[in-house]
Amino acid sequence: MDQLQQFAETRLVVDVYRERLCKEGLMGRIVGFSEHVVLMSRIDDQCEHDGVTAVRPGDITRVRAQDRELLMIGKMLDSHEIAPPFDDVCLIELSAALTVLHRRYGAATVYVESLDSSMAFCGEPEELDDDFVVLRQWGSVRTLDKYKTLLRLDEITRVDGGTKYIQRLSKAHSLASQMEP
Repeated sequence: MDQLQQFAETRLVVDVYRERLCKEGLMGRIVGFSEHVVLMSRIDDQCEHDGVTAVRPGDITRVRAQDRELLMIGKMLDSHEIAPPFDDVCLIELSAALTVLHRRYGAATVYVESLDSSMAFCGEPEELDDDFVVLRQWGSVRTLDKYKTLLRLDEITRVDGGTKYIQRLSKAHSLASQMEP
């Protein structure tokens, strides 16, 4: 945890790996952490800010830091591209992070990677209790479907908010609802 604290304080760009769940790393800056949640300001493959991600520290298998690529990306990005500060409440558990990210960005993406590394659900949480979240899930831009999905909280491995994808999907759903009679 001392290293995570150092990464958070120095705002170094790091690659966080959770290889038991997903082979790809999550690049970004750690902006908060607790024993239950690590909160990152994400950076995409084009070296641009791409929302915020919350993961469990227990899922982290390794963190890559301070190599030439990551140091250069850190220099290229302005410090204003880091996500604005979050209340510590989002560090209590992933369900709290889901609530905070939904409130800040209007929607979230929930990942259930232990079942399938690409399993993700985009939408708005409608109900949340100790065991489940009811997500008003959005279909793709192609279908523009909306439906409810019940997800077990302990199966959720990652929560994203404010990503470019969810912003585009939110805009498409908003435009589609304006076109309905």
